[in-house]
Amino acid sequence: MPYCPSCGKEHDANARFCETCGLNFGVQQMVQPSPTPGTYQSIQPTPTVQPAQPRSPEPFSAIPTNGTATAGFVCGLVAIILVWIPWVSLIAIILGVIGLILSGLGLSQANKIEGSGRGMAIAGLVLSIIVVLIFVIALAIGAAIIGQFFS
Repeated sequence: MPYCPSCGKEHDANARFCETCGLNFGVQQMVQPSPTPGTYQSIQPTPTVQPAQPRSPEPFSAIPTNGTATAGFVCGLVAIILVWIPWVSLIAIILGVIGLILSGLGLSQANKIEGSGRGMAIAGLVLSIIVVLIFVIALAIGAAIIGQFFS
């Protein structure tokens, strides 16, 4: 049986407090008699170990996303598909300009939220620039052809 280090009274091994002096055994070291009479040897209290709780994954909404970069990429992608259709290319140039603006804003936001959506914004910028260049080149070629008919 262990003894209280404060008052020396014998107590139950599972007791948390000394019944005589009120010492908290979880904080202090406990002592128990050694084989030689009149001396005590100290023993460490057994710590209670709590099992580790499994960590739940972060919810999907906790991941920072860049919706502006995604919208710019989608506009650029749809515009690059539509620019090849003759009369629909007018819608494509509008989508290309919107994609250019949204991708630029998305790239700016990506720098603020540690790069989330940076690749998507750059891809949207490239696609939108290509659409605008194709439209400007097609417009210049069309103007040159029409100019030859009226000269």
